[in-house]
Amino acid sequence: MSTEGNQSEGQDGGSLGESGSIESEVVGYDQVFLEEAERAVLRAKSGEVANNPRAIAGATAAAVLCAAAACEALLSEYVTRQDSARRRKQQTTLSKEDVEGIRKRRGAVTRWEALLTAVGATANLQGGEYHSLRCLFKLRNVVAHRNARAMPLGTWPECLRDCVSVIRGLKRDPPVDWTSAAYNPEVAEWAHRTADTWIVLMRSAGVVPR
Repeated sequence: MSTEGNQSEGQDGGSLGESGSIESEVVGYDQVFLEEAERAVLRAKSGEVANNPRAIAGATAAAVLCAAAACEALLSEYVTRQDSARRRKQQTTLSKEDVEGIRKRRGAVTRWEALLTAVGATANLQGGEYHSLRCLFKLRNVVAHRNARAMPLGTWPECLRDCVSVIRGLKRDPPVDWTSAAYNPEVAEWAHRTADTWIVLMRSAGVVPR
């Protein structure tokens, strides 16, 4: 992580906000969370070797949560840097209206859609990487917001049904409850790879700086 800002206007890497208060911009959490997701994958694999279902489930959940958090952090920190630069009268890619429009969207996926639209990179909304991103956040939501229901074996929460063919590693044969199908090292690895691929794509496409 690092703290960014205009040193001539503030202290400790901060800058003066519109109200005259000192503001700081802490960046780099995308890599912090991505690295933690990778470590969680290793923990899930270790749990499998040790035949420890609880360790596997916990590590898989951590990988999914951290992978999604990495993608969200990249977007949030970039938009904040753009907003701060604009208020310092520096040239920016995003306008004030762009920033406000992105921040008003509900959910990370729709905020990514707004950003890609603002920078004229909507072609990225058609690829497999984007569909995987959508499914990563859908999986994150059911992991983070446990809403237990009695369901027939081999069935899925409604929000995940269009992601069953996208999420790699789901155990579907023989039919089991969806948590037993989803909490495994292969899904943990898919979550980490999905986030890593999306972040690399957004940087290589010039949507966010390297």
